[in-house]
Amino acid sequence: MGRRGQRMNVLLDMRVLPLSGAGVATRELVRALLSLPNAPRLTLLVHPAVQGHPEIAELTQGGADLRRFPYGMLTAGQHLPWLASHLRGAGLFHGTHFDVPWTAPSPLVVTIHDLFPLDIPGYTSAPKRAYFRAVCGRALRRAAAVIAVTQYTKDRVVSRFGVDAAKITPVWLAASDAYRPDAPPGEMGVLAREYALEPGYILYAGTTKRHKRVDLLLQVYQTVAAEMPSPPPLCLVGATQEQVLECAGPGGIPDGVRVLGRVPSAHLPMLFRNASVFCSMSSAEGFGLPNLEAMACGTPVVAAASGSVPEVVDDGGILTPSGDVAAAAEALMRVLSDEGLRAELRSRAVGRARLFNWRRTAEATLDVYRRALGGT
Repeated sequence: MGRRGQRMNVLLDMRVLPLSGAGVATRELVRALLSLPNAPRLTLLVHPAVQGHPEIAELTQGGADLRRFPYGMLTAGQHLPWLASHLRGAGLFHGTHFDVPWTAPSPLVVTIHDLFPLDIPGYTSAPKRAYFRAVCGRALRRAAAVIAVTQYTKDRVVSRFGVDAAKITPVWLAASDAYRPDAPPGEMGVLAREYALEPGYILYAGTTKRHKRVDLLLQVYQTVAAEMPSPPPLCLVGATQEQVLECAGPGGIPDGVRVLGRVPSAHLPMLFRNASVFCSMSSAEGFGLPNLEAMACGTPVVAAASGSVPEVVDDGGILTPSGDVAAAAEALMRVLSDEGLRAELRSRAVGRARLFNWRRTAEATLDVYRRALGGT
């Protein structure tokens, strides 16, 4: 509830929906907020291009309202005050992206997923880096409260911008309920028919952006293939053949690597669940949702210990030094060759994943809303 017992009104920015990790997280947050017994009245800010998206339709059926906003991320700030002024009563604006209202009569909550444009050399152009620093800094100054998706991200915000740590609340993300160890009937048939795969492959899911270090992942697989007879294939989800080629060395994509490209979101839990191991060499993560999705499916994880990854994976997987191809290859070979270790890692992964829950995330987010509105 908002002030004086009013139902809280929240205008929530859903313009990130077409994007990768942040869009998935925002969709799941809205679902969880709508399921709370004390759910706020949610109005979702969407771009007209995704207004008819099935996931948007699902959220409106769950009780959310929509408001069209035909402006891009880089030009939105000047237009958002008009929208925020239409909130009634105990209203606030939740910016799930750093591009938030320049001025608004309602309190502002902003979520920060990462500071990659500032933290990763070459991540973006110098003008965009300067834009991010200016706009993100303004959002952090204006916000009544800030949500960071991990303690790691909170620490980076405090270090980079000097924001009062008390203003920032770490609120973990979670895997959706579809990511679970038990497989629905007929899943093996779909795996074989759609992807010509049998269970037991190595999986990576994500982009080929520089910090994801897919180049190192390919080197890891080459090392494994040189040491192990008939290793399982390495399946890459989320990238095109051309993008993977850009990451490969002069010899091209190694034998045994399958580029599955972008797949239907409904197939992702199946692909995670039937992998023998999930491997990521990413050198920077604000949260690292695929690692958690793998653990929620009971799939062992081998990941580089960088950014937020140790905070999220912890003892639920095997962490290797960032950038260490030999250590990652050795860990992969141990997992692939030792059934007892795989069973132990499956148990640890599921146990760790249970600590991350969207209902808990929604309740923590609602607590941040109350504080932003002057509650306790």
